[in-house]
Amino acid sequence: MLVIRLSIVLGCLLLPAATAGSGDYARHVSPEKIEGNRAGRVLLKPRSDLSKRIERFARKHGAGDRAPEIADVLATCDHPRVLAAIAARESRFDLHARGRAGEIGAYQIMPHQWGHPGHTWSSQTRSAERILDELVDASGGRLALAVRRYNGAGANAEQYSKHVLALANSI
Repeated sequence: MLVIRLSIVLGCLLLPAATAGSGDYARHVSPEKIEGNRAGRVLLKPRSDLSKRIERFARKHGAGDRAPEIADVLATCDHPRVLAAIAARESRFDLHARGRAGEIGAYQIMPHQWGHPGHTWSSQTRSAERILDELVDASGGRLALAVRRYNGAGANAEQYSKHVLALANSI
């Protein structure tokens, strides 16, 4: 009985649960752990060192209070540091950023070329990850060339690649 009450109290205090259906899910990322609540069950998972480093980087480069969520999403990607650096360089982690040439989102994705990236951190990050993976494959596995291609073929693409990779290496 005490365990049930404690679970209910923790669930109410830590994670406001949604109100409908068994698929409800709430999530809170703190400095030391990720807390999830799925259908009334509180789930705790320690955060990785990489996630914590990405969070510090994201805060430093404009992510604000969304930094823990961003870090949690990025830590599951193939190239998390590079993707964090791209988001910092392209938009300072602004999900709603709009570019002059029609680019949208934190990663400044061209929807007419790559499809709409969505409106959440998860969807935009997955889109950017898919694009970067395709570019890495097309570049024969060379990440620096893939990052250059991510920026396009203009005169600034080489400088962009160097800057993004330097940012990624700082994480």
